[in-house]
Amino acid sequence: MPKLEEADIDVSSSLDELLGSMTSVKRLSLRQFFNRDDESVLTVGAVFNQLEHVKLSFYSDDWSKLLVWLLRNSPKLRELNIYVDWNNRSSVPECLQNTLETFKFEGFMGTQEEGDFLSFFFKNASCLKSTSITDRVTQRGY
Repeated sequence: MPKLEEADIDVSSSLDELLGSMTSVKRLSLRQFFNRDDESVLTVGAVFNQLEHVKLSFYSDDWSKLLVWLLRNSPKLRELNIYVDWNNRSSVPECLQNTLETFKFEGFMGTQEEGDFLSFFFKNASCLKSTSITDRVTQRGY
């Protein structure tokens, strides 16, 4: 059976069958333009044993569940690039707006992606009372 080395995909419908058929991919670029109606993609028994590079772009509300699922099922992942459409107001998690009081970020490296995330986070964390950000050097005790 031929092995898929690289895939560049725009998804506007169910991911279940698509991801299940691509477990040999080494490089994946995926743009998700919809919200899943169910959790079935998270329970697929697919493991991406060859996946080393992932670029994900999310234009939907439920992006974090797919991200965590993919990370759990990609044991050889070496590079992760994520874009989330933060301008979409509905992409703000409810807990961030209504209940989250404590935030700890460990291993901060000062990347552009981290800066973008933190900017979004602090803009929308309306109940935040305590924050701690620790860089990698401080975390290791150097």
